[in-house]
Amino acid sequence: SIKSRYFDMANIINNFDQSSYGKLFNSGYRLWQKNPIKGVGIKNFRVECDKQLTDIFPDNPSQLCSTHPHNLYLELLSETGIIGTFLFIAFFIIYFKNILRKKIFEFDKENNCIIYAGIVSSLLIIWPIGTSGSFFTTWNGSFFWIQIGIINYLFGLNKPE
Repeated sequence: SIKSRYFDMANIINNFDQSSYGKLFNSGYRLWQKNPIKGVGIKNFRVECDKQLTDIFPDNPSQLCSTHPHNLYLELLSETGIIGTFLFIAFFIIYFKNILRKKIFEFDKENNCIIYAGIVSSLLIIWPIGTSGSFFTTWNGSFFWIQIGIINYLFGLNKPE
């Protein structure tokens, strides 16, 4: 089973354009091109993809549309457009800048492991290359915001300076 999954993954990476992920990534990109500023609305990829796109790769038997494009940034671009994606990225730049400004290495030793794990997990969720579950409809979004809340609590980011 593991060996089979490894070869499936290697095949997807080597032939990404022909894979189901490649087709969904392409759909997300094309849907964003049709709605570049505001996107199609949160959780509307599943609806608008079928309405607005035609299959340009009919030889690829994978589905053209799904509930989301399986990549965080393509989901943000297609559903919230440039405006929402810019706000999301700006939030993270400001957020992590504030964490670094708080001198991450000078905090309570008991909480360092939790803080570091939360930061690394958050960065892995927002990693731009790779596949992901839907940020708005699966546990990914919930897990992400819970981690941000825990980091805020442990860092005391909500306290006035």
